[in-house]
Amino acid sequence: MKINLWKKQNIIAKKLYKKAVGQARQPVFYLSLQIPDSPKGRFDLIIFHTFLILHALKSKVFSNSEKLAQDLFDTMCSDVENNLREMGVSDQRIGKNVESLADQIYTKILVYDTAILGSNEEKLRQIILENLYKGIAASQASVKIMVNYFLQEVSSLEQIPEHDLISGKVSFSLPEI
Repeated sequence: MKINLWKKQNIIAKKLYKKAVGQARQPVFYLSLQIPDSPKGRFDLIIFHTFLILHALKSKVFSNSEKLAQDLFDTMCSDVENNLREMGVSDQRIGKNVESLADQIYTKILVYDTAILGSNEEKLRQIILENLYKGIAASQASVKIMVNYFLQEVSSLEQIPEHDLISGKVSFSLPEI
């Protein structure tokens, strides 16, 4: 019975991760909001949207929510490893690259979590600038839209019924431009 529960959670974690990746691929982020359309830009948006789901899981207290959150994180790290392999990173270097990227993921998730706890919109703006727009001159309007989008999605995903969340039924809206 434990194995079946683990498999179910792993399937749900993959379903949740697919939702985050699907949302991160929306053209509006790259065409209208100036997120760099590059592997790094896409990677950062995947972390951003995965964080939103992780936060929703954290906001609910149900059995195995921590395990599901960990499975989601592990699914993301596994996907990163697979993508590195597809880009031709050798087996000898894959471990260091995955470890480094997992550290980056974890750090960014903690930073986004801190932004929510502080409820400081200016700090959130700085975090979004640093995590999504680092090294580019993004318009203040684009950054503001992303801040509003982040806050809207945090609130929206916190309202998802537990049953939907643990079934992998999450949805995102698009940023209001």
